[in-house]
Amino acid sequence: MLTDRLYSFLAYKDNPESSQPEIESAFPAGKTFLLVISRGDPEPPAMFPQLYDHLNEWLNLIPLSLGAGKYDFFHQHGADLDRKAAAKNPGLLERARAAGAGLLATAD
Repeated sequence: MLTDRLYSFLAYKDNPESSQPEIESAFPAGKTFLLVISRGDPEPPAMFPQLYDHLNEWLNLIPLSLGAGKYDFFHQHGADLDRKAAAKNPGLLERARAAGAGLLATAD
């Protein structure tokens, strides 16, 4: 799961002055964070919409914890067990390409 791999950007250490634990991010501060989330459920979620609201709130914690400046999520719904579902979604691909072009334009 990719989320588990994102934790590798976090280091846990004790503050030498306060002896309190701190979390330090190795993610470049202020950078833009883009993440494609592939879900097996259809869109919009017919059952338990509160669960999906909760999941989206939790996802927001990831770039905020890493120190990202801006962030955006690209949701691919209806993937079921198709690992290439996002690649078959023209609207999602166009949105991702536009976001990538925006990253390249601001890299200079």
